[in-house]
Amino acid sequence: MEIVFNEQSIYPLAEDMPEVINRIRALVKTYKEAEKHNFKRIRYLNSFDEILLTKDISLTDFCNSKQPYLRTLGGILLGLACHPFIDDNSEEEERYIKNKFYLTIDSKKTMVYGLAAAYLYNTIGINLNSSDYWNKLLYNLQIEGEEQQEMDILSVCSEQDFSCEEFINWSENIKEVELVECKILASDKKIHLRADHGSDTLVHFSKKICQSLYVKEVINSLPYNSHAVDFIHKVTATGLIEIVLTNTDKGLGIVIQTTGRTLKETEKIACLLQEKYRS
Repeated sequence: MEIVFNEQSIYPLAEDMPEVINRIRALVKTYKEAEKHNFKRIRYLNSFDEILLTKDISLTDFCNSKQPYLRTLGGILLGLACHPFIDDNSEEEERYIKNKFYLTIDSKKTMVYGLAAAYLYNTIGINLNSSDYWNKLLYNLQIEGEEQQEMDILSVCSEQDFSCEEFINWSENIKEVELVECKILASDKKIHLRADHGSDTLVHFSKKICQSLYVKEVINSLPYNSHAVDFIHKVTATGLIEIVLTNTDKGLGIVIQTTGRTLKETEKIACLLQEKYRS
């Protein structure tokens, strides 16, 4: 996965070379931390000679510096560069054409390109730490067009940003869910139902749903819920799922323990169970 350079974060331009060095050093350190989270390269909208660092110095000038340390920093950035910032003839390009993307900066609606690409590729941006405005993690992206909405987009500018709750949550949400299968045979899975709920309907359904590889046991029955309309009544991060048999007059229900280890895993299991066992 690539990270996307936020072209607006070059502003305000640096006043002198020491300030430029601090910004580039921070950018490289931030990217090196990003590598630990499986980001591989940096997408850029502009070529390096179009990216200004001061009014007189471009990123190309910096990379071509006669000072070995600066040339090393620049060489790292050159080696990471990825163009184009949106792939030609791609779904992302088609969506980009059909929408416009803005941030409100200093009370002014400003079109953004790097953060647009971050949205389209479901990734994050990376900023130069040029002002307090760019020294934060969340930005309100305003989208006009077919996908009209406002949403938060992440754009990092320091190593510490990767430890923030917002980044951790984002990282968890984009992970592909890998479900764990239960090793217990269906016939050996325990079924616990309250005596007043020991109807043939619940027993039959419990045995049926225990056939699922993601169900560990039926741990209880639910109080009557005749007004329930949803098969999946409740899902928890500990793997518990409450199910209501909405086709019964009394709204019979059970609580099952699944192999879900997180809320996202349990939600996926709930979807699979609904597809297969809702009648």
